[in-house]
Amino acid sequence: MLSHAAGKCLFRTGLAGFEPRLHGAFRFGSRVVGVPFQPGLALLHFHAQDPLAWRERLDFRLARGAYQYNPALQAHLLAADDAGRAAFYSRVQSPDPAIRAQLAGLGMLRSETLKLREAIARMETTCI
Repeated sequence: MLSHAAGKCLFRTGLAGFEPRLHGAFRFGSRVVGVPFQPGLALLHFHAQDPLAWRERLDFRLARGAYQYNPALQAHLLAADDAGRAAFYSRVQSPDPAIRAQLAGLGMLRSETLKLREAIARMETTCI
């Protein structure tokens, strides 16, 4: 699944001069830095519902979005042509078993059973 290392943030509201953003925050015009990730809090987030949706947002993510904070990824995707970007998407979205095993061995792969249909059904019965 294609995502990024910038993470998401949860904030306390009501702070003077505080501007929450998707991947961080600003306070009185300066970026808030130094807040560690909480490894016990898992949040599913991805940038690639399908190749077209990913490609439509790619230029923004490279220039002003989360991909700008990963210089190697940014340089690779900026240098790639359309075929190279499509190959990157395919390899990241559908890694072969050897790549998955390597990622798992490095502790970089998380596998979850989301049961999304069940979660939606529960929401439909409790939120109506």
